[in-house]
Amino acid sequence: MSTDSKALPLAQKRVALGVTGGIAAYKSIEVLRGLQQACCEVRVAMTRHACEFIQPLTFRALSGSYVIVDDYAPENPDPIAHITFAQTIDLFVIAPATANILAKLANGIADDFLTSTYLACTAPVLIAPAMNTTMWQHPATQRNFREAGVTRPLATMRRLTLSRRSHRQAFAIVPRRGGPFFHSSRPRR
Repeated sequence: MSTDSKALPLAQKRVALGVTGGIAAYKSIEVLRGLQQACCEVRVAMTRHACEFIQPLTFRALSGSYVIVDDYAPENPDPIAHITFAQTIDLFVIAPATANILAKLANGIADDFLTSTYLACTAPVLIAPAMNTTMWQHPATQRNFREAGVTRPLATMRRLTLSRRSHRQAFAIVPRRGGPFFHSSRPRR
């Protein structure tokens, strides 16, 4: 497939990649690379728990941009970074999205940079849940998934954690076809 920016619907888009704290966090590196191959400018936001699986330095080295974990970190000069970050993106991708983050998104809990950014974001939001199958199938998780504004399930970070071959195929879909993992039905404001 050609990498001509005219052929890629994501080309020249400013994308925020939200990384949460699950074992699938390492796969977000592949999402970042895929978005970059699609000619997107990618900035990364991580939860503190994500930092237990992969370090912000990895994303900073690959993206070339400062990775935000905490609005109030001394090295972050913007006191309202979540607002600034949310207003300067064309797309917000949360991959992986843990059961915990889905619950926070569904209930409007803004207790970290990523969840505060989600509430402040007017851009389309794509969510790639990643968790144990039993957790995914739990009625509370399904309710939270629907309440987070997601309209259709996606081929899946959930399956990706089970099969190396399928994870390559699923991540190839995002930048090359321009299709989402999950698409938010939240109206743009």
